[in-house]
Amino acid sequence: MILEKFRYINISKFRRCLYIDLNKYLVYEKRSIAFALFTIGIAINFFASIHVMYFWTIESYCPLITMPLFIFAILLSKSTRTQIFSRTDFLLPTIFSLLMQYYQSFVNAQNFVPYIISTSSLCLFYCMFRIDKKLAEKALKKICVFFAVFLTISLLFFFLRFIGFDLPNNSIERGNYSYTNYFFFLLDDRELWNILIPRFHSVFLEPGHMGTTIILLLATQIGKWKRWYNIVLFVALLLSFSLAAYCLGVILLFLRLWILRRKIFLKIIVLLSSLAIVVGFSFVYNDGDNMLNNLIVMRLEVSDTGDDFKGNNRVSKDFEREFESFLNSSDVMFGREMDYEGWGNSGYRVYIYDYGMVGFILFLIFYFLAFRTGRDKRAIITAFVLSLTNFWIRGYPMLFAFVYPYFIISQLDNVKPVKKSKE
Repeated sequence: MILEKFRYINISKFRRCLYIDLNKYLVYEKRSIAFALFTIGIAINFFASIHVMYFWTIESYCPLITMPLFIFAILLSKSTRTQIFSRTDFLLPTIFSLLMQYYQSFVNAQNFVPYIISTSSLCLFYCMFRIDKKLAEKALKKICVFFAVFLTISLLFFFLRFIGFDLPNNSIERGNYSYTNYFFFLLDDRELWNILIPRFHSVFLEPGHMGTTIILLLATQIGKWKRWYNIVLFVALLLSFSLAAYCLGVILLFLRLWILRRKIFLKIIVLLSSLAIVVGFSFVYNDGDNMLNNLIVMRLEVSDTGDDFKGNNRVSKDFEREFESFLNSSDVMFGREMDYEGWGNSGYRVYIYDYGMVGFILFLIFYFLAFRTGRDKRAIITAFVLSLTNFWIRGYPMLFAFVYPYFIISQLDNVKPVKKSKE
């Protein structure tokens, strides 16, 4: 009886399996693996360059360590019909990235190791500038999602510690910094506990590092800010209480309206009014003794001399005097050897002091070559505004955690007006 039923099986269905083109599935897998290797390599260099705790021991060597990932990704891509590294406008920015690395190595190098690291970074920048634009954006989105997942865990442990849970910890140091390490977040030992809560900076060196990184990631996600992972980034940003990040954030709010071609006049009035209300509330709440007023608003007051504001303290008084003498010397062209013993100096003056006007001009050319390949002029201008503002504040124009988001921002061409209520 059972054998009788087999007589009516339609074996043509099984024959079709003989004609399945397995090649296309192999090609798809190769593309997926190549993209995954690219994303992992980018993520490692991204977080290591901004001094995330887990990468402290290898951060200087990350371009060399991740070079095999990029080489393997290139080889896999070349073996597919549709390569992921398909852009043709990559040559000039890639060559200039190597020139910048060599120049910085020449200024500061004491041996050949920096040159080896600089040469290995060529694979990193080649892949960054040559990968398909949509895939470059997709890779950064994955980084945003991964970062948001980690920040969710980090924030959970941070609040558990705040409400009194005794979490396992140890003491660690980095340069002049010392921390209590709770493994998913750090507490700076200099943190004052007489404020409402300590400033949150997850596993970054300081709140400004994390806040600035978040702002640049959010800039690449314009039009998508209501998505859950971007909301997590916003929460972490607010809890950083970083003046530099807040200032960049206000600039980004205006740039967002402009880049999306929104009718911005009324929105600017609403935005400015909201900021005024928040600032006013910080003055009156608890008689001004609150984190927002102490850490942000009060630092925006004009200094006693009337020519600066109190929060613009990126360098020490000793360095200011040294910088003035530097500008009047022959070292101004190629820079002067930087003494990093006295930590705390940052901003555009530190970079110019270290690399001179030649270094300043070179990185401007590099930015121009990298950003010019974008199609949307507003996106390109937005990338320049954010990069130069951040350079003025922090002074690290070649930090990969900054360069990659700048490049993605300049390449955005899908930031057309979105449907109402999208964001």
